[in-house]
Amino acid sequence: MKMMVLHGSPRKNGNSDMLTDYFLKGMREIGDAELDHVYVNDLRIRSCQGCLFWTLKASY
Repeated sequence: MKMMVLHGSPRKNGNSDMLTDYFLKGMREIGDAELDHVYVNDLRIRSCQGCLFWTLKASY
């Protein structure tokens, strides 16, 4: 099973981070799980600028 946790808190090692770690630990103990823990605050997310770049790429 594949799971991804999107962690939105800007503070690492806070309460929600601790709860997430307990959750992921429990999921690992259950069995065969592929887990990702993504800190959304660490990502560089930019809004669409309407450049139509995606039209040039066949993979989109």
